[in-house]
Amino acid sequence: MITDVLDNEAPAEVFAGLDEIDWIAMEHAYGPAGDVPGLLRGLVSADPAVREVALDGMYGAVHHQGDVYECTVAAVPFLVRAAACPGLPGRADVLRLLASIGGAERPSPPADRDRMRYGQAASAVGGAAEALLPLLADSDVEVREAVGAALLARRSEVAEVAAAVQRRLAAEAVPAVAAALVATIGTFARRSAEIDLSGVRAALAEPGPPKVRLAALAALARSGTETLSAERLALAVELLTAQHAAPEPVPEPAPFETLPGAPPTLAGELRKRKALHRSGLPEDLDPYGPSPVRELSWAFGDQVGDRARLLTGLTGAAGRQCRLDAQNAANDLVRGWRGDYHELAARVGENALDEHPLLAGNAVTALAGFGVLAAPAAGALSQALDAMPREAERSNPLSGQPGWLIKTSRPRGSGPARVSVDLNPILPVLAELRDVRALPAQRWVLEQEQLPTGIGSAIGSFGELAADLVPLIRRRIRDFPGEAEALAGALGEMGAAAAEAVPEMAALLSDGKIRETVPALGKIGPRAAAAVPALRSLLDEPDRESSIGAAVALWRITGDADVVLPAIARHLDGGEYAITAAAEALGVLGQAATSYRARLRTMLAQADDESDPYRWVRYQLATALWRIDGDADAAAAVLVTLWRTNRVLMPALARSLAELGPAARPAASLARAELDSVRRHTVQGVVEYFDVYNGFVTADESLLADCRTILANTS
Repeated sequence: MITDVLDNEAPAEVFAGLDEIDWIAMEHAYGPAGDVPGLLRGLVSADPAVREVALDGMYGAVHHQGDVYECTVAAVPFLVRAAACPGLPGRADVLRLLASIGGAERPSPPADRDRMRYGQAASAVGGAAEALLPLLADSDVEVREAVGAALLARRSEVAEVAAAVQRRLAAEAVPAVAAALVATIGTFARRSAEIDLSGVRAALAEPGPPKVRLAALAALARSGTETLSAERLALAVELLTAQHAAPEPVPEPAPFETLPGAPPTLAGELRKRKALHRSGLPEDLDPYGPSPVRELSWAFGDQVGDRARLLTGLTGAAGRQCRLDAQNAANDLVRGWRGDYHELAARVGENALDEHPLLAGNAVTALAGFGVLAAPAAGALSQALDAMPREAERSNPLSGQPGWLIKTSRPRGSGPARVSVDLNPILPVLAELRDVRALPAQRWVLEQEQLPTGIGSAIGSFGELAADLVPLIRRRIRDFPGEAEALAGALGEMGAAAAEAVPEMAALLSDGKIRETVPALGKIGPRAAAAVPALRSLLDEPDRESSIGAAVALWRITGDADVVLPAIARHLDGGEYAITAAAEALGVLGQAATSYRARLRTMLAQADDESDPYRWVRYQLATALWRIDGDADAAAAVLVTLWRTNRVLMPALARSLAELGPAARPAASLARAELDSVRRHTVQGVVEYFDVYNGFVTADESLLADCRTILANTS
């Protein structure tokens, strides 16, 4: 148990009453909360290993993934006392934990009880502001730096708290702390127009450390009182360049062994991994360093053009660390906001040619997030690819992408290192752009003794442009069962041009490699007739993926609706996902599925948010009916009601509405509003740091193209 290895050296008054609470009656993420007293005491232990275990337990169970439980709220008074007790170790981490608990919010809590609990946590931490305000002048620098974020839990009557922070700002001499105080004032100002920003403006105007002035510029931007004017843009470039030219040293945490008897902690694993990665990196470039460019870019939110100009200039800055930071910020910007990124993409592409492997590799990673908008960098990427060796080895995953095929040695406990084989990330980027200059490299990789994961999808992106690779892929399918299905998927993207590979693909079905092979055979069409017996044997499979996939493939190959309709229709009696797949398949059959029209209409009328929470069922039912009976007006009416109900569904809705032609007139205003939005369809609400998977940019650009088509069809 964690409590067996935790100790307590805090004054008795800090945890007075802790053991009188019935913690066992409460629960956290992993069951009864009886271990909370030990965790709380461990947070301020003199032993850093004990503190790490305790902090891991608090974030992992008591405040699991930002959740708030009854025990989380009950712990707040003790956390406040610990943070406010002078001299205790670990107080900065306690303050950061309080800040997270006090600011924990969900856009839509699943139940009133959860919503109330989040409010209780915010009130508990916010109500402790008076106890935390003295920490603004604490002798511990880390405490002074962390307290501002905890004070932000105060949501009402904040003027007095903000004024206290501003008074401390005038006396603070440590740049990191001053910057944190400035950020706190700026956040309060974003919430209330009554906050005095004179101290922040003074910090920006007066000569001083770039870190503080940049924090002031970002705070003013977040407060909504400043725009990135030409003057501010020039100042930002000047400050960011100076900050990266002479960054403050980042102290490494003191190394210590994992506490005996305790399970490994997430913090400990991250600490070890960080040390491992640093050990193989050039000393002149730090991917773990501060990111002032990224922070400032985020602060200016929807000012897309200004942010693009800022980052375009900084990606060509003299300092590589500044360029690295700017490239990461560019990735954020392009994935979250719409705009003209031609020049920015080209500049990032130039960095892919840099002789520093980490900067070059980071440029490629950033461009992968650009999706189809990476096209201006294609020439530079192709040039970088040509200059590389065919094969390279590396010991550090962050040390760049030096070869077409990359072998990376990764430690694995006490045994021998595990060697993985990876495809150079330039190849998938060029493949998505369908740049044929990458095909010779794809061919060479296919010919090697070991194939990397991802080679199939990279080749498939070229479609029929890669048809010359079919004979080689046929051999590779036989040689590499592990990659065979992905290669079959690539063949499917080539359509009829891959017909000679049907025997190898049909053989995969008997080996159970169905998921990608079945639809690939369907895409080849009538020339895949040799696979018909194998596909028919799958029609009676119980899982929808096999039977529906086989039915659609057979339809595309033979056009025999009588054989495939029963296999599809039986899944209409299934759940949400089965109905979605079956409706989509019936839409593929179109008029050949007329006998199911009445049933689909009934199902569409009966679908509701409980049975169809993500709206995919209604979308597929409506589009299937349109493809069966041609009633475009009825389909448009349904699709318009689904708009914005599921952001991930929007590209599919727009694509179908664009196909409806003039009948999509009710969607014209929606399409126009989407085109007017600067944020991508996956980004909504108050935008802070977020994580958007690569691929959403391409989907969003397709959405915009379809919106333009809708307007053209309905004007």
